[in-house]
Amino acid sequence: MKFSINTLPAISKAISLKLLISIVALFLSFHTPPVLAGDDGDFGQTTRHLCSKGGQIEINICMTKEYKKIDAEMTNVYSKLVNTLKSPEGMIQSQKAWTRYRDAECSNKVFQIGTQGSLYPSMKAACLIDFTEGRIKRLQWHLAQTCNGCPPRKNN
Repeated sequence: MKFSINTLPAISKAISLKLLISIVALFLSFHTPPVLAGDDGDFGQTTRHLCSKGGQIEINICMTKEYKKIDAEMTNVYSKLVNTLKSPEGMIQSQKAWTRYRDAECSNKVFQIGTQGSLYPSMKAACLIDFTEGRIKRLQWHLAQTCNGCPPRKNN
């Protein structure tokens, strides 16, 4: 390609467009919301709304109580599933691995907000709630499976 005075505006426009696209892409990379456990970018959103009354101490207490309710629900669904399987060892191993993963994801090492801060208890509870709600859905899915080739059930 020959360069002349007449081709400079076209080259300038091409460079400007590429520069603009690069700047927009860079801007978006810094302003993209994080994708978290529930893919909504907001841990325990529903529960936090329920627990939004009062000061931080009341919110922390409420969030912890809500987590305990959801954890009990998960334990119930998990127990039903394990009790229906002829060989539940795989599900037991899966649950143990999932629990370690959840606990690591919801730890201060990930949040890095400090365990002494007033927000930590509610943030941790919200994270635990989010992961646990997802696990309940997965366990319920496993429990509902009756297909040919699914893990054998005790009643079969």
